Amino acid sequence: MTPGSRGFTLIELLVALAIFAVVATLTYGGLRHLLALEQGLDAHARAHARLRLAVVVLERDLAAAAPRGVRDAQGDAEPALRAGVAGELLTLTRHTGAVPSAAADPGLRRVRYRLQDGVLMRDVWDQLDRTPATRYATRRILSGVKALRVRFFADGAWRDFWPEEGDATAADSLPSGIEFVLELDGAHSIRRVLARAG
Repeated sequence: MTPGSRGFTLIELLVALAIFAVVATLTYGGLRHLLALEQGLDAHARAHARLRLAVVVLERDLAAAAPRGVRDAQGDAEPALRAGVAGELLTLTRHTGAVPSAAADPGLRRVRYRLQDGVLMRDVWDQLDRTPATRYATRRILSGVKALRVRFFADGAWRDFWPEEGDATAADSLPSGIEFVLELDGAHSIRRVLARAG
């Protein structure tokens, strides 16, 4: 040490360390809060993306509905579009948008929506007229779903069922408008109304 210079006293060192500890604690707490906030925003963004995808898939299926009834695995006739009957959510024949490659592939698929333990499931059959051996592919669309409600607009009125009970002519017909409501956990819901051409 040179004459006239002096070092820090023990008290000054302790005060400096205490100030540094307080600043470091505040900084760490703020950083931890920001990280938790970022994780919450990421989770919210992922949930919103899944919801948006579910709505888009439903809209595309309904917009591509085809007026083609099918035969189920027991050989019984099913209408081109069916919903609200015996607790069924929604079943329809839809165009795939692909050019048919053969008579066995008419560019159509049979699609069914169902709820399983709060998860909206989408089943797809590649074969329209089925047998007991026909298989389908299942995809989880959205979790946290309480209900999927569908209504149909035809002849100037909204209907809760399609086709109307006892309407034999409706097997290959489609409504001019469709409304669906996805009821979600937490009292949230999403509503869409689609107009069909023709």
